[in-house]
Amino acid sequence: MKGILWKVEILVNGVIDFINGFTGKLSVLSIDLPNGETFGFDIPQLDHVSLRLPQLASGTVIPPRTGEFAAILGDNKRETEVVSPLSTMKQAVREVMKEMEGAGGGDIVGYIYLDGRELGQSTVKFVRQEKKRTGRNPILV
Repeated sequence: MKGILWKVEILVNGVIDFINGFTGKLSVLSIDLPNGETFGFDIPQLDHVSLRLPQLASGTVIPPRTGEFAAILGDNKRETEVVSPLSTMKQAVREVMKEMEGAGGGDIVGYIYLDGRELGQSTVKFVRQEKKRTGRNPILV
């Protein structure tokens, strides 16, 4: 795909060079009219075009209202690519986090000892539930 775009770009810019050359010649022509005025052409030059498409294999963030543009996708040979609006990505992460709640072996349990005697135990789950229920961390109260 990249090679084709490069060839089209060369062709289009060649046509632009031809047109600019022709209009450049017309722009130097002028005719003095009998009434003292001068008649001539003032034709602006055309700009070259660039048909190179950005390659996003290493990723990028496109800010909103940047405008539309084309890009090469599938050029990452190492891993799967994801093309998605940020809101969709955030929703997917929320869903995965919800699915993983409690995964990974359950709650972390901490034991409290004083002089070799167990005084009690506390779980992260209990602390989270109490903080959610009361708005305060029960350990810090």
